[in-house]
Amino acid sequence: MKENRHICTIEETRISQAEDRALPRHMKFLRALAKLRLASEQHPSTEKHLKSSYQIIKENERLLRSYPAFIVHPFSLLRMSSDVIVFIVMNLHLMVLPFAFSFLAFNSHPTRHLVEYIDLSLCLILVAEFGLTFCTGFVVFETNEIVLEPGKIFFNRLRPFRLIYDLLLFLPYILLLEVFDELIYEAGAESCLVFVSFLYLCHIARFRDSNRYFRVIARSLQMPESKTRIVQVIMNTLDLESNASTTYRYFRSMMVTLRVSMASSEKKDIEQHFVYHWIMLLVMFLGWLWFNYVPVVLCRFFDSPEMATDQYDKFMANLKAFAYNKHLSEPLQKKLRNNFATRFRTRYFDEEMIMGLFPKNLRSSIRMETCRHLVASVDLFKNLPYFILTDIVNCLQLEIYLQDDVIIAAGSYGDSMYFLAVGTVAVYAMNGKELGHLTDGAYFGEISLIKRNQQRTANVIALEACEIYRLSHEDFQNVVKPHAYLLNRIRKQAEQRLSMMKKKKDKMYGKKFFEAFLQ
Repeated sequence: MKENRHICTIEETRISQAEDRALPRHMKFLRALAKLRLASEQHPSTEKHLKSSYQIIKENERLLRSYPAFIVHPFSLLRMSSDVIVFIVMNLHLMVLPFAFSFLAFNSHPTRHLVEYIDLSLCLILVAEFGLTFCTGFVVFETNEIVLEPGKIFFNRLRPFRLIYDLLLFLPYILLLEVFDELIYEAGAESCLVFVSFLYLCHIARFRDSNRYFRVIARSLQMPESKTRIVQVIMNTLDLESNASTTYRYFRSMMVTLRVSMASSEKKDIEQHFVYHWIMLLVMFLGWLWFNYVPVVLCRFFDSPEMATDQYDKFMANLKAFAYNKHLSEPLQKKLRNNFATRFRTRYFDEEMIMGLFPKNLRSSIRMETCRHLVASVDLFKNLPYFILTDIVNCLQLEIYLQDDVIIAAGSYGDSMYFLAVGTVAVYAMNGKELGHLTDGAYFGEISLIKRNQQRTANVIALEACEIYRLSHEDFQNVVKPHAYLLNRIRKQAEQRLSMMKKKKDKMYGKKFFEAFLQ
């Protein structure tokens, strides 16, 4: 947990924090450097794949325990910083090439050598990025699996087409300036067309990569999805070489380079060549298609109810207008936004409407697949028939708690059990002493299902955004009451468990901690 979010008072944690502060400066620096390769909640893709601090910690433990020190997590700060740098470098590289071959090909001025040195420096950075990809894990988007095995990463990058695709990016094409006028231009119009066509076509796929890097930056800046795509359309229209791939842009930029470079020389036969005319006709046709497509794209962006990200942005805009109209304070506005963001995580959908489309058996199957792992881990529910577990899962109610929200208050009377699906909570004794933490998959309050109105002896506070499923005493009793033998068995197990936990004297947490969890 971040220190600005929660200052832990558990003795072991305090000792660990004190030891960290006592380290020499160079050790602190090395530790900070090592953390750059670990998964970080600051990476914009982390929230989608690793929803809680617990999942991030477990992922980093997996990385440190099972893989070499040179493996970089795809959701690390190092990877995010690299994406930003590569986005800038790649676009500079793609803009320097047409500029150099258009205006400097026949110029021996020192400016040409300066541009060559600049582009070679950009190529070196891209070579470093190429090497870093062999150390960086990747996500299998079909299964959301995060792959960190060095062998799998290596062979994933060595796929033939992928390798050629990567190599074509950082080859120092700028050095061809030295021989362009002698070996290419003097060879005739066909050689010029082939050369410049190759120069652009080998970079076509790079605009797709540029778009991917741009989206990482946009998510880091929390730019809404609809605005991101509108910016991409505008940049495409202005022919800025930094975003999505459009065939028209490649051919048009290629022909602009051809015309400027050849017009600056003594030879004019290029514009009479039949290949030139065919390409110009194709460019004009693609340009007509593009400028007619732009209004359609913009209209679709403004009215696209089928797109979850757009729906999410629309609801957030409505929420902002609601808060403004009601004159809500800024902290409360932030809490409303965080609650909605936690529930939907940038992918808005109407769960009630979707579930209503399916018959009862399919709804139960969806709920069981989502929540069965939470219920099955409870000791009181072990060995229950499948149909009883299904009925219990169908009774679960999802609740969202934000940082510092009180889930259970000491002194209140228990009437529900809680399942912590995602998030981290802290347990405090009535005197304010922090007793421990609970993370993903934990549960508490199970005795309240059997003995209602047991007084709580501890506070349970959310340390981050938490998704919690609540099972009320009434719903549980309605499910189990028709099966008296099961109810008696569960009651007997609960009494045995309560008796055992009351007798147990744990040195770290103490008596009240266990009673709080049971109640």
